[in-house]
Amino acid sequence: MKTRFGWVASVCAVAVSGCRTADLDLMAQYADGVASGRADMVCAAVVERADEVSQAQLMWTLDAAAAKSLVGDLPESTRLFDRAEDILEENDRTGAVYRGANQALSFLSDDWALDYDCGGTERTFCNIYKAQNYTAQGNRAAANVELNRALVRQERWLDVC
Repeated sequence: MKTRFGWVASVCAVAVSGCRTADLDLMAQYADGVASGRADMVCAAVVERADEVSQAQLMWTLDAAAAKSLVGDLPESTRLFDRAEDILEENDRTGAVYRGANQALSFLSDDWALDYDCGGTERTFCNIYKAQNYTAQGNRAAANVELNRALVRQERWLDVC
């Protein structure tokens, strides 16, 4: 029994570390692309990663939305920010049992096993960036709606803290 558990733990450790390396490599490439003004070089890879269902899907969706904004695809950027908000809402509906099991998995392996949880900042910035996209497209009414949503989210988040 101990041998079987050790084998399973080894396979899980290798699998988790492999994902972590790929994520870290892409994060570094994304940061370099943005810093050098060449977000277009990594935009497709980040958008592809955002389409994968994983613990980091929220993070990659937010990065993909930002990358699309940087390359000038504002409607797609806004759509991806909307999708990030949908993921955040789904995470809010996730039960305490799932979150507890997720924490236990993190304890047994590492923090990369945890779902990305951004707190209130990313929620607020989703609306701010969508407002920026709408403003750049000349849609002031939609921009005002997003800024109002950002204000409400920020107030709610600060009330919880």
